[in-house]
Amino acid sequence: MAAARIAALLVVVAGLSACATAGGFIQDSQAVGSAVADELDD
Repeated sequence: MAAARIAALLVVVAGLSACATAGGFIQDSQAVGSAVADELDD
């Protein structure tokens, strides 16, 4: 039973890490997009 709980916990942690990474990637993409838009406006 303990092994199953540990496995489930690892899955949850991995999922949260993936979400955090995806969120950071989206923010970076938006920052790059706005920087490019600023350059085009000049």
